[in-house]
Amino acid sequence: MRRVLAIAALAAAVVTAPAQAASFHFRYETQDTVPSGAPLVLTGTILGQVDGTDPNIVEIDEFTSVQVNGVETPAMVPLSFGAFSNPVFSFDGDEMRVLATASSNSSTNFTFLVTNGSGAFDGTGVFGDSQQETFDSDKWKLSAVPLPAPALLLLSGLAGLAAAARRRAA
Repeated sequence: MRRVLAIAALAAAVVTAPAQAASFHFRYETQDTVPSGAPLVLTGTILGQVDGTDPNIVEIDEFTSVQVNGVETPAMVPLSFGAFSNPVFSFDGDEMRVLATASSNSSTNFTFLVTNGSGAFDGTGVFGDSQQETFDSDKWKLSAVPLPAPALLLLSGLAGLAAAARRRAA
């Protein structure tokens, strides 16, 4: 019985632990193109949490990487003030409030300011020149980075122990 209680306590601690930041990949293709005719592509990874009241919204904690056409940019940080006081991306591109700037060069930044699916993207300095355009949600993609295999293995092991303990108790 003690073992069952210990397993239950461990499982409860894992399940009720405070939300940890998760990783998300993002990608946005601009309407303008480089000389080869290909679109300019902004990609990267953020750490953040899915909003507790709206599962479409991801609250951004930090950018772990940002690339333009596959080339790494200087480290980018989300700024927090005014309309950007709570930096967020949304999975469907309907709500975007982000002003990110290079920590080493404040003239390199990008902005997404979108409400109810309409708004603008500005890539000042990120693409060499100012890149301002109407935001196109069809060219936006945000996806969660899957849990690593060891985390899934741990969770399935805990579930198996709980099931075994429940059978023994019955």
